[in-house]
Amino acid sequence: AILGIGLAAFLALVGNYFYKIKTGAISSALFTKSKVAITANALDAKKIISAAAPYFGAAKPELTVVMFGNFSCHNSQKVSTTFRELMIKYQNKVKFIYRDYPMDDIYPDSSYLSLAGKCANEQKKFWSFYDKIYQAPDSDVKNLASQIGLDGTKFGDCLDKSKYYNDIKNDLTDGFNNGVRGTPTFYFIKKGYESEPVKVEGAMTKDVFEKIIAGLLKNL
Repeated sequence: AILGIGLAAFLALVGNYFYKIKTGAISSALFTKSKVAITANALDAKKIISAAAPYFGAAKPELTVVMFGNFSCHNSQKVSTTFRELMIKYQNKVKFIYRDYPMDDIYPDSSYLSLAGKCANEQKKFWSFYDKIYQAPDSDVKNLASQIGLDGTKFGDCLDKSKYYNDIKNDLTDGFNNGVRGTPTFYFIKKGYESEPVKVEGAMTKDVFEKIIAGLLKNL
């Protein structure tokens, strides 16, 4: 349950935040400075997992790993390669999902990069975009789009129209309601234990990350 403000009020704040994204007057203070608290049992696996989000791996997974990341965040960048390496290694048993959590007051233009990622996903090139942008987060996204073989006209049109505005809004809302307060934040959702997602915050080392995955798979 959300404490401090009601759900309707929170959603109103979300809507206002994304209005600012669309008009260019972006401020994520509502998310980064809020003192809203959530109880430990508020985690909702159905809201953490999104069918609209880019994923890699098993269609019917034994374990689902969801990353709420920020393309401008140093800690998200630190763990980005590990996330990719493990999704290759465990692709037959695990589904890896990426969701956006931009915070422009801390990381200017992070919401724009989130939009660019979703526009790349529209052309089935999300993971190529992910790799490139985390390697060089200050890259011009339109030049990057050309490097990974995107249709530049479609990509530019997607950006100009803020086509995936609602998807970013949903990522932020679902993340916030499930305790995301910074990036990266990970959720490990084991088959048969969907009511008990495991939440881990911060840039884990590859060793720690893999031990969590292996341990959860072993206990299935």
